[in-house]
Amino acid sequence: MKQQRDWIRFAFAPALLGAACLAASLPAGAQATRPAAPTTPAATAPAPATSAPRKAGDDDAIEFVKLDKNKDGFIDKTEAIMEPRVLAEWTKVDTNKDGKVSKDEFLTFENARHAKK
Repeated sequence: MKQQRDWIRFAFAPALLGAACLAASLPAGAQATRPAAPTTPAATAPAPATSAPRKAGDDDAIEFVKLDKNKDGFIDKTEAIMEPRVLAEWTKVDTNKDGKVSKDEFLTFENARHAKK
C-alpha cells in the first residue's frame, strides 16, 4: 500500500508543480480588477457633429499602415504574411512588379476587391 501511495505522489508531483507555475505566470492585470473610469461630462459626451464621416477606403488605409511594420511606405512579402489574401494574390497587388506594394497599389487592389462584392 505504501508503494502505491509513493507512486501516486511521484506521478502527480510534476503535474501539480506545472499547474502552480502556470498560475504564477499569469499577468498581474489578469488577476486584479481595475477601478471603473470616472464619468465626467467630457467622457460621456457624444462625438461632435462636425467630425467628418468615414470614407469607404479609410479602413483600407489604416490596414496598410498596420501591415507596413517597418514604416517604409511599402508592404513587402514578409509583412504581407500577416494578410494572407494579399500574399495569395501578390501578382495582382504588386502591379509594377517591383517586389513591394505601395499604398496606391494596395488601395487599388482593395477597391477592386470591394467592388466585386
